[in-house]
Amino acid sequence: MNHQISESVIRNGINTEILGHYISLMGKESQAGVVSAQLRHKWKNGFAVKGSVEKMKDAGEELIRTHHSFKTDWPEPFSGDSGPTPGLEMLLSSAGACAATSFAVKASLAGIEIKELEVITEGKVDLKGLFEVDDDTPARLQDLSITFNLDSDADDITIQKLMKNLYRTSPVLDSIVNSVSVELSTKRM
Repeated sequence: MNHQISESVIRNGINTEILGHYISLMGKESQAGVVSAQLRHKWKNGFAVKGSVEKMKDAGEELIRTHHSFKTDWPEPFSGDSGPTPGLEMLLSSAGACAATSFAVKASLAGIEIKELEVITEGKVDLKGLFEVDDDTPARLQDLSITFNLDSDADDITIQKLMKNLYRTSPVLDSIVNSVSVELSTKRM
């Protein structure tokens, strides 16, 4: 895919000139394009957790962002609160949001206009894994289905070409599909 864009074009809400320039730096600087995030999650009570974005960095430089927070909890049948979103819903939301933005970016760089895009994610977790009811049930997300509802003048072959590498190029989907190293540690407060 050619990322050399010479004119400023806003396509699908994305300034392709700025994005093209950002992409061109990735081949020249070793840390260019490396984005890291640090979030903090504070357990409140029961299943309730409050999370916040502490900082984000791009190529080692801290990005100026509005620090926002969010709450998670389980629904009432599990002795939680009926309000905030549980972690499974946030994982599915992350997968859908990342798939949608990855698709929109690729479409924009390919010159494809999107009139409307809706991504539906569905998944399931068997809680027998979490509660160790048996040794054979994994605690992880077992099934994930993502449906793209799209309105665009692009032909089906062009759309399929964009979709083909989405598993590999969407950071959240690639993290779900492939193993990610996880380091757990404990520090006393």
